[in-house]
Amino acid sequence: MKNRLFRLFFPYVLFCLAAAAITQMQDPARWLGSMPRILPYATWAAAAFLGWRFNRSRVVFAVVVLALAEWSLWQWAVGGALTAPGRRLIQAAVSLLLPLNLLGFGLARERGVFTLRGVGRTLIVVCQVAVVMLVLRTNGKGLIHYLEFPIFPWLLPWQPPVAQPALITFAFACVILAIRAVWRHNAVDTGLLWALLASFAGLCWPQTQYAASLFLVTAGWILLVAVIESSHAMAFRDELTGLPTRRALNETLLQLGSHYSIAMVDIDFFKKFNDRYGHDVGDQVLRKVAGILSGGGGGGKAFRYGGEEFTIVFPAMDAEEAVEYLENLRSTLAESPFMVRGRVRPARKPTAAKKPSKPNRKVNITVSMGVAERTDRMDTPQQVIKAADRALYRAKKAGRNRVVW
Repeated sequence: MKNRLFRLFFPYVLFCLAAAAITQMQDPARWLGSMPRILPYATWAAAAFLGWRFNRSRVVFAVVVLALAEWSLWQWAVGGALTAPGRRLIQAAVSLLLPLNLLGFGLARERGVFTLRGVGRTLIVVCQVAVVMLVLRTNGKGLIHYLEFPIFPWLLPWQPPVAQPALITFAFACVILAIRAVWRHNAVDTGLLWALLASFAGLCWPQTQYAASLFLVTAGWILLVAVIESSHAMAFRDELTGLPTRRALNETLLQLGSHYSIAMVDIDFFKKFNDRYGHDVGDQVLRKVAGILSGGGGGGKAFRYGGEEFTIVFPAMDAEEAVEYLENLRSTLAESPFMVRGRVRPARKPTAAKKPSKPNRKVNITVSMGVAERTDRMDTPQQVIKAADRALYRAKKAGRNRVVW
């Protein structure tokens, strides 16, 4: 739980705090104005390239929207290329469309960039730009009235420098993306949430005309880091169980000292269970076991080794001490009945009608464990894993549902 909360805030909150700190510097306009204009676009180009390379199309389109918003504000609203009503229209349009687009891409699925779905999303963005340009050519004073309409007049004295329709849109998008980020624990969803927050901060920041540009570039950096975090999770975290993968285990083994224990864990009769109840139910069993193993405490760290096998590493702990924690895990799992909610549909249609199974059925899930510690004769992690694997085999041969060392 703590790791999930940590990944929900860091490092994204640091980017927002850094941007806020820059705006508080002495004469920030001079410092920010001296930066080459190519830097924001280099940031967005890098984020878009990585998003495309790692099949994170939502990031690609979110970056395009951020770049368009920053360019519009810089060239027209700040640059003075338009009259006062035109600048108001650009400010109101960006404030309303930006959260809507980030919310839309946050809820969308990854469907690629150069695909039919990707072309459709590109057309949606292009149409928005075309509509805004058309309204600018026709002056658009009537539209400004609606974009800036005070829905709640009593809020005007405390309202930030964003029109109320846009403010409501930002709030709605923030709530939806926050729920999605907490529910899915996905780096891209979290990045889109913080990109939305950074964009809102830039549009509301009162002290400098460069604040909007700075915070929108910060949103680009947030999405860039989100792609990197997502790619790292793909390589080092198992998607099904949420546990670190075997590759992460190998990295951890390289960091161990001279005093540690390693346990190998295997789910008893998992193949028979899988064949009887189906792979969907088998996946639920894997998630249940992984959840119990990861919350066992004792300083052990659980990994998914492969299939129905797991590994638990106990740094600075001998086998005798580790057995105590492993016994607690084993008994906790054995005493926690698993509810099977009906049999899944078989791969082949049965030749004869069968009596349907009970919709709910309690079954017990047990595991066998083998543990070994580093010694003078077994001085490498690979040797300790092999010894733990032999102990696991003895546990299965002795009747399963036990810890052997």
